[in-house]
Amino acid sequence: MHDPADASAIGHLFLYGTLMRGEPAHARFALSARAAYVGDATVDGRLYDLGGYPTLVPGAGRVEGEVHRILDPGLIAELDLYEACDPADEANSDYVRRVVRLPEHGVDAWLYCHRGPPPDGAPLPGPRWRTPSRDA
Repeated sequence: MHDPADASAIGHLFLYGTLMRGEPAHARFALSARAAYVGDATVDGRLYDLGGYPTLVPGAGRVEGEVHRILDPGLIAELDLYEACDPADEANSDYVRRVVRLPEHGVDAWLYCHRGPPPDGAPLPGPRWRTPSRDA
């Protein structure tokens, strides 16, 4: 088991929402320069719409997203702040950072997922999320 407090233990990220390529936060964090796109992948879970962004609840179902290799060791600390994730205080965090195995690429990756039971938001009907304006 990997300790979320040791962000350097894992060299990849699984992204499924506003941090994916072409989404607003991807540019905000300059992810193209700080993490190299590896390819698409899937993880177990279900996406919920929280109004402008999704959250992932681990479990039954499939979620499609992207795998990125971390180039900037400071990136995870910044993303922890963005995701309201404090590995030292998960009980008071909005998200928790967990390790998922991505067999399509033979790597482990950090995944930000919803802390606690499914939220009040509506479950998404499909496995992939995009900014609503991009669906047109």
